[in-house]
Amino acid sequence: MEKLGYIFSAMLGVLVMTGCSSNDDVANGGNEGNKGKEIILGYTIDGNQSVTRSTYNLDTKMGRGDKVYSWIFDSGKEFGNAAVTTEKALYGATTYVHIRDGELSPLNITGSTVFREYPLNNHTVNIYAVHGNMDGLVSQDMAYPSSAMTYSVKTDQTTIDNYSVSDLMYADTANVNNATDTVKLRFSHLLSKISVVPKLEANQNVTISRIDILNTMPSATLTFNNTNRANNPSVVATGSTGTITMAGEASYVGSADVENEAILIPQTIASGTSFIKIVLTNGTYYTYKTSSAITFEAGKSYRFVLNLHESPIITGYRVDDWAAGNWDTSHPNGQEIFADQDE
Repeated sequence: MEKLGYIFSAMLGVLVMTGCSSNDDVANGGNEGNKGKEIILGYTIDGNQSVTRSTYNLDTKMGRGDKVYSWIFDSGKEFGNAAVTTEKALYGATTYVHIRDGELSPLNITGSTVFREYPLNNHTVNIYAVHGNMDGLVSQDMAYPSSAMTYSVKTDQTTIDNYSVSDLMYADTANVNNATDTVKLRFSHLLSKISVVPKLEANQNVTISRIDILNTMPSATLTFNNTNRANNPSVVATGSTGTITMAGEASYVGSADVENEAILIPQTIASGTSFIKIVLTNGTYYTYKTSSAITFEAGKSYRFVLNLHESPIITGYRVDDWAAGNWDTSHPNGQEIFADQDE
């Protein structure tokens, strides 16, 4: 993922201008001038819980320079007013970049920082935001999506950048008033995470070249809910199956586990499917087949521990909420998924 260069602009005191600024050209609910208080965005992910099993360490934060697109609506009501109203678009898609944990900054467009401001009518705002591999799908000032689009994860996830940008997340927050210092958008994972842990005996001297996730669909039909934007967009796997490549590193039995991570589109992998392929630097590879169907669900993390013996098997897999990191013991832990060794 190409990292973005951006410049920070600080506004000190009160800036008075008679000419046109980048703020003056944006419609603000029918109010001319756009001189309200700036809307500042931050974020959390799934409650920002502590995760101990993660190599990339991106379960509860974004990658540096990742982009977020937000849509801001006038709620049509003042803070504390519970009356049902129809929200009205205030700003089209605004591009933000992740600058550090929990902080977002408006992206500089042609040298001018785009600031978004609360309406002058004292109405609250509703904010919706998406993070992920959205280049070519969402652009600056674009209206909230009204038609389906094709979303794809990166098939090469051997780098932290390609992994982080593949992580499709959505956030919404309603009835935010202009007394709010920073709006903390809470993002939820819309896809699945797989973690592969190859384990070696102490006397084994092999090096893993890469790990392939086989026979999964890397693309999905992504549909935003324009009638109820607070609902997460729909993600339905579609298209042909392919291979997702992960960085590959093994750990020895009894030592700290090495997690090799990738983002998957939620889908079901049929029983008997060649699913995980471990490729060694000497050309040998092991292919692991599922012994029963596995359904990958949105917002879940799946951890596969592979013992690389002469007859290698997956000793079981566990699934948990992505941000919990405790591994739900109600899911299979001792199920064997047998593998064939090929040379």
